[in-house]
Amino acid sequence: MIQRDISLLSVQDKGDNVFEVLLKMIVQVAQVDDTNDTEKKHRDIQVKKMLNMVVPVGSVSSTRATQPTGQESSMLFNRLNAMAVAIHLDPSISNARHRVGQARRCVNFKEAHDYTRGVCMRGIEHICAVMRHHRVQLGEILSWLAEVTGILLGEYQEARMLPSNDNNNIVKIKTVEMIKSLLVSAARMIETASLDTKDERHEYPDPAFLEGPWVKDIFNPKNPVAIEDDSSAACQEVVKAFLDARMKALPRPSVPPVSLTVDSQESQDEYDKFFIDLNDPVILAALGDEPAQASGMEWKGKEEAVYKVCVPLASQLFRVVCRYVVDSPAPSRVESRRETADRWIDCWVGVGNVLVQNGSSWKNHMHLGPESWERIPDPLWRRRVGLRFCLALLKLDSKAYSTYEDYFIEVLLVCTVPFKTTIEHEYVSIVFTLDGLRHPLLRGVLAEPSAGSSTFEISLEEYSTVRQTLIKCKNSAIIIKIPLIFEQRYSSTSLSVCKIIRILSTTSTLVS
Repeated sequence: MIQRDISLLSVQDKGDNVFEVLLKMIVQVAQVDDTNDTEKKHRDIQVKKMLNMVVPVGSVSSTRATQPTGQESSMLFNRLNAMAVAIHLDPSISNARHRVGQARRCVNFKEAHDYTRGVCMRGIEHICAVMRHHRVQLGEILSWLAEVTGILLGEYQEARMLPSNDNNNIVKIKTVEMIKSLLVSAARMIETASLDTKDERHEYPDPAFLEGPWVKDIFNPKNPVAIEDDSSAACQEVVKAFLDARMKALPRPSVPPVSLTVDSQESQDEYDKFFIDLNDPVILAALGDEPAQASGMEWKGKEEAVYKVCVPLASQLFRVVCRYVVDSPAPSRVESRRETADRWIDCWVGVGNVLVQNGSSWKNHMHLGPESWERIPDPLWRRRVGLRFCLALLKLDSKAYSTYEDYFIEVLLVCTVPFKTTIEHEYVSIVFTLDGLRHPLLRGVLAEPSAGSSTFEISLEEYSTVRQTLIKCKNSAIIIKIPLIFEQRYSSTSLSVCKIIRILSTTSTLVS
C-alpha cells in the first residue's frame, strides 16, 4: 500500500513478513479464474472464511504514556492492512462499511500513544486509497478522519491554553506535528485516485474532502494552527491537492470555428506589429480557445457542491493571508515567510478561481472589495500580496486580463518600485504576453518575445533593463499621455484618472 501499487499484492518480496505473505496468498486464491458460477461462488466463500480467520477483531491496547513495542505496532499495522485487502477483494459498500468499522475498533485513538496514532493515520490513508481505487463511497472513512481531526484539534486548543514553559511547549509542538502528519495523509488521500500504476485516470475528487474539519476547522479564525510554522505548509497542501485534482478532471472548453474575414485579416496584420501570434497556445488560452478534451457530465454535481464549500472557504483563506502577513516582518527581510505567504495567496486565488468559474467575479478581491488585498494595512506587504495575487490570478484565469486590463497594468507599474526582484519578472512576462505591448503605457518598452513565439520569458537578469524602460515609459506618460489617454479610453470605467496619475507620480518620485 505504501508504494501505491496494487499489483504488488501479486509479487513475492523477500522483505515480506509472515502476515504479508499470508495476505498475498489469499489475494492469489481470490484471483483464480473460475470455469463456472458454482466454482466462483465456492471460491468467494473460501476467501471470506480465510479473511475472517486472519483478521483479528479485537483492539490493540495503547496508552498515551507508554510507547508501544515493535510487536504491538506491527500488530496494528497488519490489522489495518488486512482491512484494506479485505475491501480490495470485496469492494461492495456494505463490506467497506463493515471493514472500516472493524478498523476503527482496532485502537482507541484518543487514548493511544503518538506512535500508535501515526500508524492509525497511515492506515486511514491506505484504506481510503483502496476505496478510491474501487470507486467506493468514502463516507465511513472520512467520518473516521473527521473524528481523528476533532481529537487532535481539541488537544491543540488545550495546549494553547497551558502556561508557557518548556514542558507545555513540548506538548504543543508534538500536537502540531501530529496535526501536520494528519494533513499530509489527507492530501495524499486526495491525490491518490487509483492504485493501478498504468491507470492515469483523473477523477473529480469527492467534495467531502473540502467539507471535513481538516479544512473547515483548520481555517477557523479562532484556530491559529494554519499559520504555525510547523503546520502551515501541510494546511496548504490539502487545499492545493484538491484544486489540482479538480483542475485535471474538468473538461476543457471546445474551440469555436474561426472564419477569417477581411476585417479579421486586417486585425491579424495589426497584431503582428505587436508580436502577437493568434495561433500561440498561450494566447489561445487567454482567449478561452484551449484544445477540447472529452469528458462526461458527472463532475457537474460535484462542481456545484464544491462551489458552496468554496464560498466560505475563500473568506477563511483571505483572513489567513491577512493574519499571516500582519504577524510577519517586512517581506524583503524574511524569505521563508514570504514564500509561505505566496503559497497561502496561491491557495486563496485557487479557491477564488473556483467561484469565478461558477459565475462569481474577481471584483470582490480587487480595489476595496470585501476580500481585497488592498485592505492590508502594511504598505510593503500590501504591494507584495497584490503582486502575487495578480500573478496567480493570470496563471489560472488569463481571460481576466482583457476584463481588468488597467488593474493589472496598475499593479505592473507599482511593482517596479522595489529594487530587489523576487517574482516581478514573472509577472511582467505574463502581462507582456497577454497584452502584446499594446497598452499605451507599455509602448516603447524594450522587450521582445521568445524566438518563434508570442510568449515573453523575461529572466531575472533581463528584468533590470525592462524595469528601467518601464520607469521611462511611466515618466513620459505622466507628462504627455496620461490625461488624454485615460480621458478618451477609460472615462467609462471605474478606474480613477486622478488615482492613476497619483500612483505614477508617487512611484516616479520613489525611484528617482
